[in-house]
Amino acid sequence: MFWLRLLLVTSLAVTVEITFNGLRNFKRDRDRSLPAHISLWMLPVYFFGLGLAMVWLLQFCGGLPAIARWAVMAGGLMVFEYTVATALSWFGLKPWVYEYGWHIRGRVRLDYFPFWLVYAAGFDSAWGFLARHVI
Repeated sequence: MFWLRLLLVTSLAVTVEITFNGLRNFKRDRDRSLPAHISLWMLPVYFFGLGLAMVWLLQFCGGLPAIARWAVMAGGLMVFEYTVATALSWFGLKPWVYEYGWHIRGRVRLDYFPFWLVYAAGFDSAWGFLARHVI
């Protein structure tokens, strides 16, 4: 059941990523067809990073108050994002490169912290809901 729950929350994460990209592209280009895409490399990144890493972070800081737990999880995700981007660049792969905003070497955007905080809160809620009521 753990793996099915992980697959569900990871699928939700990919959906959020595609939605975010489509809305961001609409804001930039005003294209009402809402084009959005992600690299196939993002699927294992989401499964292991936004799935397994989030579960580990949730267990690690489970005793903290909610906002502190989400902040730790969001910070952990940003460290993971930077680490994965660095590792993939060693093989010549760059599924994402940030050119705008407060970024570190194009690998992680610090100004996305509020989005990661909201994602952590959603993950925490979804994981708990699925564990209690579904799977």
